[in-house]
Amino acid sequence: MAKLLLHEDPDVRKELARALAKLGPSVLVKLKALYAKGLDEGGEGYRLRLAIQAAYLEFARVHAPDALRPVMDQVLRGLEDGHWLVRSMAAQVVEMLARREAEGDARA
Repeated sequence: MAKLLLHEDPDVRKELARALAKLGPSVLVKLKALYAKGLDEGGEGYRLRLAIQAAYLEFARVHAPDALRPVMDQVLRGLEDGHWLVRSMAAQVVEMLARREAEGDARA
């Protein structure tokens, strides 16, 4: 899975993120482990962290906000990442979660 997350074609990465979201929350365990690996890889590890944050964004789009609870520590850590692209993607995840939460409150 890591090789696909790091694929040079952004369309491949985006489709993988969508497919992972469709698989459901059970895949978050694997993504969480891969994210930790991306923290340990140094210079190019940001690409893996970025791809995983993109997958978290897709999860936020299709699942209830609570579905990302197991990886919220990584989403929030992403806001302080050393690479601006990871910070930006993590901010988009938080924004999507907030929007979905607000939509849920408006329905109640």
